[in-house]
Amino acid sequence: AFSEDGNQLVTGSFDRTVIIWDVRMGTANHKIKTRGFLRGVAFSPDGSAVASCGGDATVELWDVKTGKMKVQLKGHDDREVWGVCFSPDSKFVGTAGNDKTARIWEAQTGKQVAKLDGHTESVLNVGFSPDGKKFISGSSDKTLKVWDVETWTEIQMLLGHTGPVTAFTFTKDSTTVISSSSRDQTIRTWEAATGCESV
Repeated sequence: AFSEDGNQLVTGSFDRTVIIWDVRMGTANHKIKTRGFLRGVAFSPDGSAVASCGGDATVELWDVKTGKMKVQLKGHDDREVWGVCFSPDSKFVGTAGNDKTARIWEAQTGKQVAKLDGHTESVLNVGFSPDGKKFISGSSDKTLKVWDVETWTEIQMLLGHTGPVTAFTFTKDSTTVISSSSRDQTIRTWEAATGCESV
C-alpha cells in the first residue's frame, strides 16, 4: 500500500514482517516484526500511520516516523483478520474478520466504534468511499454490503457474484463500486446510490 503522496510504501509478508519503504531511495525506513503472519496492510491518508493485520486476531497501527506501535485493535473473535483500511480523514480504521464481522475502530484510541454483523461467512475485505460517507465489506458469502458511516447501518446488499468477493474499490467520485471475485472470474460494477448493477 502506498502513502497518499506516493513517496512511501508499506508491505506485509508471511514472514511476519512489516516494512515501510522510501520509494525514491528504494530503502527500508523501518522493518517491524509482528507476532503473526500478515494478511493485509494499509497506509493512513494523512501519512502518520500504517496498519497491519493477519493471523493473530489483532490489528496493529504503527507510527510511520518511529516504527513503534501506536495502538493495538482487539475484538475479532477468530484468529484471522483478512483486511484493514483507513477512513479518508484517517480517524477510523475498518477491519475484515474471519468471524463474519467487519469492525470500525477509532485510530487514535483503538476503541471499537461499531461491530457490523450480517455476513454469513468470512469478511475478506473492507473499504471506505472517497467521500467518507459509505463503508463497504466483501465476503466469502458472495455478497458486498454497503454501510452508512453516520449510523453504521446496512443500506445496501450487492448481489450477483457466484464466488467469494475478494476485492473492490469505489471510483474517485464515490458514485460507482467496482468488485471482483477471482472464483467466478468476473468484475462487476454497481451504482453506489441505488445498489443496482450498472454493467
